[in-house]
Amino acid sequence: MVLILDLLVALTTIYFVINLGRDVWQHREMAKKEPADGRILPFTASLIFFLSTLGASDFALSSAIYTRLGWTTVRKLPGTVNAQCILPLAVMTVAYLSRVQVSWWLLVMCIIAQVIGAYIGPRLVMRLPDRMIRLSVGVGLLVSAALLLANQLHWVQTTGNATSLPVGKAILLAALLFVYGALNNIGIGSFAPTMVTVSFFGMSPLVAFPIMMGAAFFSIVVGSTVFIQAGAYSRKIVSYTSIFGIIGVLVAVFIVGQLQMTVINWIILAILIYAAFILLRPTADEIEA
Repeated sequence: MVLILDLLVALTTIYFVINLGRDVWQHREMAKKEPADGRILPFTASLIFFLSTLGASDFALSSAIYTRLGWTTVRKLPGTVNAQCILPLAVMTVAYLSRVQVSWWLLVMCIIAQVIGAYIGPRLVMRLPDRMIRLSVGVGLLVSAALLLANQLHWVQTTGNATSLPVGKAILLAALLFVYGALNNIGIGSFAPTMVTVSFFGMSPLVAFPIMMGAAFFSIVVGSTVFIQAGAYSRKIVSYTSIFGIIGVLVAVFIVGQLQMTVINWIILAILIYAAFILLRPTADEIEA
């Protein structure tokens, strides 16, 4: 089963790269004029996905950084944070699928559920006004911050050791992942909610990694393809991050995979709250109105 999933990851990645490459090449002059700084992007991409591989939310970190630096518009933010993580996430998925044991029928059920949610999500997001997208991402950052705080303060029980679930709980978990897949597309990452949900059901925290990596990878490819086809993403950011984000993943997985994250998580928590404040405060136009 590992080989089958690895093959599916490889084929899906090739499909995504072809779609992304075609779109970036056709709009290469437009991409060059985007505000993101190509001198800084390699470093931010490596850092974001280094921390993401260790359990931090790359959606939340990216939203905080890109919002603060003004690298993309609110309208393109959801598509950007989704599309940029496909190649780094492919590496994460392969790494964790081979390292952690989990019930395969449960993993496949979760992947399918989140893919369906991701297919529906982008079509709803692109119909939202800019203000609603901005507020949704801001709320998403606060949700990520709350989940991270709960983990830091040990409010979530993470001592379970189950690697599978009874049918009823498995269906409920799949239903929740369907929702998480849809929420991915407004910039609310699924990693933290999946980790908390799996732990709440009494499963081993390690089981969350193949579930959240596998489900997120396949579902985000589906959602990102819709954003790419609509041009609703930053081509420059995604191009750089697709390459340099992999470096951060490899460093985290093979060199410092056991790094103590307590201090780093407190820093990330502060960044999330700051970014949420920026997005949730009224704009100048709203104040004048």
